[in-house]
Amino acid sequence: ASMSSPSSDKADVAFDVKTSANLPEIHDVIEKVGLGPSQVRSAILGGSVWLADGAELLLISSVTRAMAKEWQLSPFLQGFIVTVVYLGILIGNAASGPCSQRFGR
Repeated sequence: ASMSSPSSDKADVAFDVKTSANLPEIHDVIEKVGLGPSQVRSAILGGSVWLADGAELLLISSVTRAMAKEWQLSPFLQGFIVTVVYLGILIGNAASGPCSQRFGR
């Protein structure tokens, strides 16, 4: 096994750069492939999750108000409940990226 010289490594890099210049742009590939059922399904699923998450955030004030009345919660505890919900969303969002990277691909 012979070791290549630094000058041949530079030639390889120049060759790689030259061939990558001939690759199509991403928007050209998307235009050629087009919109299919998989993209529509992904858009509907993503939109539905976004809608459900937004509805949850809108309902939290009503639920907290009802809980405060039923359980005689102080204003501090009402705020704490809302904070815990938002912390759960933060943790879930932070954990979903690595999980989907590891298990979703």
